Amino acid sequence: TAESNADPSFDHLINLAAQLFFVPISTLTIVEGGTQFHYAKKGLQASQGDRAISFCAHAIASGDIFVVPDAAIDERFYDNPLVLGEPYIRFYAGVSIRAPGGYPIGTLCIIDTKPRPRGLTCFEKQNLQGLARIAQDKLEIIRLEALREGGERRFQKIAAHSPDGILCVDPTGRIAFWNAASEQIFGYAAKAAIGEKIELIVPPRHRDPQASFLLRAIHAGETHLLGQTVPMQAQRKDGTEVSIDLSLSMWEEGGGTYFGAIARDTTARRENEDRLFRLAHFDTLTDLPNRAALRKRVNNALQLEKAGAMLIFNLDRFKYINDTLGHDAGDLMIKTVAMRLSKTVRSSDVVARIGGDEFALFLPGVTEAQVAGDIADFAIAALTKPFDAGGLKAPVSFSVGISLCPQDADNESNLLICADLALVKAKADGRNRKIFFEPYLKQRELDQQALEQEMRRAIKRSEFELFYQPQFNIEPRQITGAEALLRWRHPQRGLLSPASFIAALEASSLAATVGRWVLQTACAQAAEWRERIGDFRMGINLFSAQFHAGNLVEDVLSTLRSLNLPTSALELEVTENIVLRQDVTLLPLKDLHRAGVGIAFDDFGTGFASLMLLKQYPITRLKIDQSFVRNMCTSVEDAALVRSITYLGRSFGLEVIAEGVETDEQDAHLRQIGCQEVQGYLFGRPLDAAAFFDAHLATARPCLDDELVLMHAAQGVVRSS
Repeated sequence: TAESNADPSFDHLINLAAQLFFVPISTLTIVEGGTQFHYAKKGLQASQGDRAISFCAHAIASGDIFVVPDAAIDERFYDNPLVLGEPYIRFYAGVSIRAPGGYPIGTLCIIDTKPRPRGLTCFEKQNLQGLARIAQDKLEIIRLEALREGGERRFQKIAAHSPDGILCVDPTGRIAFWNAASEQIFGYAAKAAIGEKIELIVPPRHRDPQASFLLRAIHAGETHLLGQTVPMQAQRKDGTEVSIDLSLSMWEEGGGTYFGAIARDTTARRENEDRLFRLAHFDTLTDLPNRAALRKRVNNALQLEKAGAMLIFNLDRFKYINDTLGHDAGDLMIKTVAMRLSKTVRSSDVVARIGGDEFALFLPGVTEAQVAGDIADFAIAALTKPFDAGGLKAPVSFSVGISLCPQDADNESNLLICADLALVKAKADGRNRKIFFEPYLKQRELDQQALEQEMRRAIKRSEFELFYQPQFNIEPRQITGAEALLRWRHPQRGLLSPASFIAALEASSLAATVGRWVLQTACAQAAEWRERIGDFRMGINLFSAQFHAGNLVEDVLSTLRSLNLPTSALELEVTENIVLRQDVTLLPLKDLHRAGVGIAFDDFGTGFASLMLLKQYPITRLKIDQSFVRNMCTSVEDAALVRSITYLGRSFGLEVIAEGVETDEQDAHLRQIGCQEVQGYLFGRPLDAAAFFDAHLATARPCLDDELVLMHAAQGVVRSS
């Protein structure tokens, strides 16, 4: 193979290419059938790959320099396995290398894991072409040397393992060589084919030399097709025909003219092309068009009619359905939604699955909001029929965002953006509703982007601060810890509470960074205070982005280790909004719970599936939402809820803390029903670290040295003096 006969001198060439273009990966690939071998490579582990998914196949086909500035946003490659996985290609540039007859044999390419939006300059292209010509010349020299050294044996070895049919025809027009792949393609064993006329594989209707380029070339000596790949129909032993690509070569030997032919059965290639096309344009679960295909179809439709309506449907609380009924049931539900939605539309409408639980419906020619709304209502009625999962009836509901062309947008990209913004509004308003796009939604999005830029600067300028609100045992009244609360000391607007920025922060790419800073800062403060008063617990709120980062467990445990804090000194607070998000995995919480870190369920009782979550997730404490505490002395319903939550906590073996306690009457009521801990303005407002210490810890009796040693010993963190 090309791989086993690689010439080490090519290593210098690809190293030069890598250095010249400042890339981590450069390769010289040789194509053999459906596989490409990395004849020489730098910075790449794999030795070969599937030609069907390779970038090099495009470089060969282009006949020129093939450049992909950023594969992650290129519609041809964004879902390619070589982009999503090793070697994580973002930038690619390749030049085809061809045999003297023009037949492509491989590529010289450079690859970067970072995008290069500018591509290659003219000078850089000339350099890459120059390197390719050097490689081509060296390969030709190797080929000629191999022929002189008796390439017969090597050729037979290559031919024996080649996926392509290889056959040779002698000067009399008879088959002189026939490899194993030829047996597979044409059905004749080698001993049956060798010695027969080449007409053996030509369909009868093409056996007139004028009707077959193969026979013309061999019998009439035509050479203008040599080195080219020509599609043709061939005949198999059983009389059936097969489509092949045939490449001819010719040489003089012993005073006679020999022809060689490489035959490739294109059936597999066509099936692979069809498969890749479907992967690129259709959702594998529902067989509906995907987002990329939707955009193309909408663009084509808008070019014809200049009008249409875009509806985006989101299946409400799909993660809960997945978690309770199982992923097989979830997949079945998605397929059922796709089928129901497809049955409600006209043949000219476009239905697509554009996300895990999101579907799009484009209505060409529809410009009236009333019509779009009626169609949405009709579709929702069909979609929300009870779903049967193994005998269980699961209720379903949908949130829908609607945008219109030309009122809201004049192209498919902006039309989708507007519908997405309307969908976000529908979900924020409580789900199970349809919302039409309004211009203020786009302005709100622009405001969000501007706020994110401000927050990015705030991180660099250390404008974020932590305030601490104390938490107390209700009986006896004794401080047990504090909840760390984020504040933003804005240079123009002063000290900002979370209400003015936390939602924007949670939705931004900065949440994980800020969350890690909160964790480290609050734990460091807890370590300092524990030195003063002994046992003290710090509560920290988590962002959903910290789950996405994938290193939450290590972040938490390494922070605690670095500060000599026991895991019991930390309590992580999560809300039901985080728990129910489809893109959040809670495995890190289970790992942290096993390690001894407390997990508090914040705002308990305000959500959708709290009782189920108590059973499924590793909770150690319930936090009764302040909205119930605030009215429990005047509202029978709220009092019953507070009492029920307290009872639930005891029943599940969980601790309970009430938030928002502001009056002695509330405190007395909580004491009466057996609530264990309290937090609220009655006991202390959020304060910065210095003020918190003065207000709540300065008068606490410091631990004596012997007590401190015993405390640390009990926590497993005894330190040498």
